[in-house]
Order: sequence, then structure tokens, then C-alpha cells
Amino acid sequence: MMLTYLCGCSGDISGVSESVYISESSAGEAVPAYAEETPDDTAAHVTQAPETITESITGTSRETTAASRETRTETSVKTEETEPQPEVTDTEPDDTAFFAEADTERFSERLHEIYSDYGIIGMSVAVFSGGEVIYTENIGYADRENNKESTDDTKYRAASVSKLASTILLMQLCDRGKLTVDSYLTDVTGIDFDYPVKDKMKLWHLLTHTAGIIDTYMYENGIIYKYDIEKILKKSHTGLEPGTVFNYCNFGAGAMGAVVESLTGEYFHSFAKKALFDPLGMDAAYVADYLKDRESCANIYDYDGEIFKVSEWGRTSEYYESFGLGNSYLTAQCELLISASDLARLGIVLS
Repeated sequence: MMLTYLCGCSGDISGVSESVYISESSAGEAVPAYAEETPDDTAAHVTQAPETITESITGTSRETTAASRETRTETSVKTEETEPQPEVTDTEPDDTAFFAEADTERFSERLHEIYSDYGIIGMSVAVFSGGEVIYTENIGYADRENNKESTDDTKYRAASVSKLASTILLMQLCDRGKLTVDSYLTDVTGIDFDYPVKDKMKLWHLLTHTAGIIDTYMYENGIIYKYDIEKILKKSHTGLEPGTVFNYCNFGAGAMGAVVESLTGEYFHSFAKKALFDPLGMDAAYVADYLKDRESCANIYDYDGEIFKVSEWGRTSEYYESFGLGNSYLTAQCELLISASDLARLGIVLS
């Protein structure tokens, strides 16, 4: 059984550095809704990676140990006693029955406690098991000012959960033979990912945040100044050998969009719609104007009290396309707009 949830809260929990807000100007052109300068300081906290990285992008790793054994010696004869093992059956727990028969009320009460304790304005929850969504609940508002309540169709800006869907798109290209997780990015994209290190950066390094790059002021202000991705890369390299040190990097995850564009000849948000969301019958997108029902988007409520109305964002697709094909680094990591129910369906696809 898996639970997925999306919420709009009293603050944008994703952080300003990975938020891209677009509004409609009086002239009709999509423009940034905010601009904030950041000092030219590329220093960042870098943490040492674990000795090993489990090579699983969408799954979970499991460790198993052999059954414990006890030995004893009696009159010079050594025998082994094995602990009794539970009976193995082919029957999986019936999670559907759990939600249908017993504890939905208690579960709902806990959700309302979370809603109240964390000052959430609106939230949607979906639970899936056995290949289907078995429970949904919506609490609060998608648009508090207009008393518009959250529903199963409410779409939220998924922030870093967007990385999951972006990784699926890259794995599709791996399945088509366009690249592998061990492909050198400069070789397959034509973008100089390797400056100034000698060891080349692989796709695997981007996916595992071990590429030796960090988020900088250029990335954080790229939405305003439309910096070229190679210029940002030159400022982002730490000099660390790719694959040796873990550092969570939104820019690196965003650069997955540039990899997709270089290999497909399509803009990232367009390819995502055609290759993932449309085949699954989902009204989800990385840009608001690709949604069939933009009015179903929840507002984003900033910690400082500012409200960003996604339903009123301008032609975001045109704005991102103005960066040029192969220069996408601002959507793949954080801009997915999706409902909790459709996010659960993505989970079903991966389970």
C-alpha cells in the first residue's frame, strides 16, 4: 500500500531557489513574477556520499540476512537448531479491505490533525494498492480567497516530486537506446557538461546528485536573465570528481530537461506531455498552459503571505521556449503540476 499527498500550505515549502512563477503582463507577454538578486557566491555545503549508492532510481533497496542459527555442543557432538520460519503464502495483505471496513475514520482524523498542526491551506491525499487508487480525501482550499475547495482534480505544484516524473522520461529514452545511465552527457548531448574536470559526467551522476556541481546565483536567477546552460555549468562545478561526493543539486536535476531536449529535438515540457501524460490520460504538465483545466490548479501561498495564482500564469511554454532548444534547466526539477490522484497513478505504473 502506498500513500501520495500534495498540499498547498502557508508557505512554499520548496524554497525560492527552485520556484519559477510566471504572470501575464499588460502587454500579454509571459514575464517573471518576482526577481531577487543573489550575491556571486558559489560556495555551498557539500556532504560526503555513502560508500555505496544503491543503483535503483525508482525502487527501494532491501537488505536481507540469513535466518539466525544457534549451535550447541553436547558430548562432543555439534548440532544446529534453526528458528522456525513463518509459513509462506501467495496472499498479499488486503489493504483495500482495511480502508473499506475499519480505519478510514481514524485515518481521516489523523489527516485533519496534520492539516491543522502545520497550517496547511489545502491538501489532497490518494492511497493506492494492487494497481488501483483505493482512497482519496481532500481538505481545505485550492483557492482560499474565493472559497474554492480542494478536490480530486485539484492540481498542485509538485516541487521536487517533479524529479520522479522527469526521471521516468529519461528512462524511456534509455529504453529506446538513446543513452544509458552510464552515458557521458557531453558525448550524447553536445553540451559541455565537463568543464573544468577531467573525468566526464554521466547521466547516473545527475540522477544521484553526485555530479560535482552545486546550485549558484546564476541558476537561481536564470529565470530572469535566461543564462545559457553551459555558462551556468562553468560556475557550478566544484572541481570534485563526478561520482565521489553527494550534494543535492536542483540545477543538476533541472539539466535533465536539456538532456531530453538534445536527444529528442523537442522542448522538454512538450515531450513530457506526448510521451508520459497523454498516454496515461492525465491532465498534468510542466507548464500551466498545457493543462486542459488550468482553473483546477491550487494557488501557491508564500511564507511571507504572497499568493501566486497558477491559474492566471501567462504563456509559460512560450517563455521557456525562448531560452532555446537544449537549454532547459528550470522545469524538470520542480515545475510539475499534477493532482494527488494522478501522482498515485504514476506510483502504480512504477510499482
